[in-house]
Amino acid sequence: MWYTITSDSWHPSGRSYRFRPDVKSFKAALYAQTFPPFWRFPSEESVRWKWLGEAMPPLYARHLFMQFKVKGKLLDLFAGIGGWGLGFILSGNCKYIEMVEIDRRKCQYLEVNFKQLKRLIEGHVDDFEFNVVWGDVRKYEPSDKFDVITASPPCEDYSVLRALSLRYGVELRGTLPLTKWYLEFIREYNPSLALYENVVANKIKEVLSRHGWRVEVHDMSSVIPQRRRRIIAIYRKSAFITPEG
Repeated sequence: MWYTITSDSWHPSGRSYRFRPDVKSFKAALYAQTFPPFWRFPSEESVRWKWLGEAMPPLYARHLFMQFKVKGKLLDLFAGIGGWGLGFILSGNCKYIEMVEIDRRKCQYLEVNFKQLKRLIEGHVDDFEFNVVWGDVRKYEPSDKFDVITASPPCEDYSVLRALSLRYGVELRGTLPLTKWYLEFIREYNPSLALYENVVANKIKEVLSRHGWRVEVHDMSSVIPQRRRRIIAIYRKSAFITPEG
């Protein structure tokens, strides 16, 4: 059993620093994070480790979609390298995915990876469509009615990446501000189901609870070969609680 993938962390100087000996290679890290071996990442070691470390593990995303019996259309905000979207396809109930990501390079990799996935699964499972939107989620307007909305905002403020980012001048986008934006977006859009994932931090849990979300801490090792504790917050339209103040 490995620890979290960020045991092998990125470094803004371009070097990779290994904090634990758990994950010996990027190939092993892909397995621990449950991405398929054909999923493409940048060649730069610091970049690909960072992208993988901050991604939602697809098999755990699938586990959640199966648990909530989600079918139809997914909107994935802060899409990253596509963990939520891949998990939805693996559930077998995906018709359409729209992925919004501010990093243009990540968008290019999303296009490549999901096109390859469509080719590989053709004739084996029901077909799906996808769309990648390059832009700031705060300026995004939904193009459709979605059955589920997911989000994993950047976690730099509450992880080892914060100290490294501050030291080397890498911009922090703000975990809490983006989380609050997402909660207001969901309040306005009011989908049947919305899910949120991030590192375990009391301030994040407090904000989510105050907005009426059900907040849980999940040990993902029950599903994936990795000791990865994360906040999973759930919004259900039928059970939504209006926050005070």
